[in-house]
Amino acid sequence: MKNPISSFGKSFSLAAAVLATCVLADPVFAQSEQLIRFDGGRDDRARCVTTDAAGNIFTGGQVENNAKPAGFAVVKHNAQGVLQWVAHYNGSSEHIQGFVSSLATDAAGNVYAAGYIARQITFLTQNIDWLVVSFTPNGAQRWAHVFNSPGDGFDQAGRVVLDPAGALYVTGMSGSGSDFNWLTMKYSLDGAVQWQRTRTGALNSDDRPVAAKLDAGGNLLVLGYTSNTSQGFHDLSLMKYDAAGNVVWTRDYADGTTSDEFPADLAVDAVGNAYATGIVAPTGDPEGLQVPFLLKYDANGTQQFQFKSETAGGSSVALSPDGNVVVAGTVIGEVASFIRASVSKFSPAGAQLWTTRLDPTGNTFYAGKVVPAGDGSVFFGGYKFTTAYDFVAARFAANGQQLWQRVIPEGNAAVDAHLAASGDFLLTGDTDGSDPDMLTVRYPAGFVPPPPTPAAPSALTLAAGKGKLTLQWTDNSNDETGFRIERAINGGTFAQIAQVNANVRTFVDSGLNKKNIYNYRVRAFNASGNSAYSNTASARPQ
Repeated sequence: MKNPISSFGKSFSLAAAVLATCVLADPVFAQSEQLIRFDGGRDDRARCVTTDAAGNIFTGGQVENNAKPAGFAVVKHNAQGVLQWVAHYNGSSEHIQGFVSSLATDAAGNVYAAGYIARQITFLTQNIDWLVVSFTPNGAQRWAHVFNSPGDGFDQAGRVVLDPAGALYVTGMSGSGSDFNWLTMKYSLDGAVQWQRTRTGALNSDDRPVAAKLDAGGNLLVLGYTSNTSQGFHDLSLMKYDAAGNVVWTRDYADGTTSDEFPADLAVDAVGNAYATGIVAPTGDPEGLQVPFLLKYDANGTQQFQFKSETAGGSSVALSPDGNVVVAGTVIGEVASFIRASVSKFSPAGAQLWTTRLDPTGNTFYAGKVVPAGDGSVFFGGYKFTTAYDFVAARFAANGQQLWQRVIPEGNAAVDAHLAASGDFLLTGDTDGSDPDMLTVRYPAGFVPPPPTPAAPSALTLAAGKGKLTLQWTDNSNDETGFRIERAINGGTFAQIAQVNANVRTFVDSGLNKKNIYNYRVRAFNASGNSAYSNTASARPQ
């Protein structure tokens, strides 16, 4: 398994048309998850999700139909999950493909989307161009900026960061072959490029940013990796720009001379401290032991602590409202000999306060994003993998107790998660199958998971009486609403004949004909559905 943790955040004209969508909600549990599925016609994939102040949901990725290529697109649903519009990049640059990697919205409801488009150069080769587009709240394109580096290289915008003071920062990669550089641009909100900066490691080789955040002073911190040693190993690098594009400081981190560091996520607190998480492959072998790390730098770039252990995160880091640091991730043994995933909380000084395994008994890989809520609880949104990929959402109390975990088999790999101002929690990605759809799952602020379906009753027996049969069974559940009793006569079709309350273990079926053979089965039920059936019992009345 090669570097799976870093893959969670990896990104690879009004054309507003209302396309087919399906919104599903549990009719019994109004506070249950809502599956918002978008089918644009063919191959549709989501890569990012965000909301605006009104709670509208914006999903970015790729939408394909017979009339358009698999293109750069943003889909808007309202806060209830009802489709509003889908908007594509509408520009003069001809392209055969495109993707949105990151989204942001401003106070006016405008949308900013960053990613790439692919142009055909020859029959066998394409050129990848950096693309940033802004759409109005109604889906009309406000402006677009395409960047193509000399030599028709590979230029991809990866992360967009909105400055409330009135600017937009976008960071990504630029280069060709295995020679990639960091590329960061600052835009005005009307699309004018204010400055452009490039960063490359000492070897001028494989250098890529993975995350970017603003501090309270308006400085931009960019996290990624560079190739600085002659052996070609990757080192973590963190750099800070001021608003004018000047480099304030740069800090590199390597666990050893032959280790690979793959940073994954970055968080910045109110006083400018930066927290970075990722994984270390100590031997430089991607199939070797992969250990998560958590680093802290102060506002001056001085390292405050280094924590390396299987509970140090690896895929996501975020700041809790209580000032503590929350991380999530997975440690992988050599040649995947073991896999352990967890969510942990640390104090600002680096003391581990708690850790909770996402899969206490299994050997399942999890990757995703932690999102702290205002009450100190923590959401996790992402995916798990055993023999297939499934969406996973979970919530942890402020003390680390897991409150619930939900698996959504319809989803493939959820690649982004977001907490709306309303308290709704969202995760997004693709559905399973060869013709995927965008899938966003919404958990309302008051979400309480429905109970599991009850355990099936067992040991069903019949006692014959004159013109009647008395049923008796063993109740194996403590969460049923009641029991449903089904009967078939002389080997015919089963049909429900009665329903009894919870904890009832007997039922008398009277008015029967002694010439008939009566077959019975029983199952428990609750708001989540029916249990499996009990055994089938058969008898004649007297």
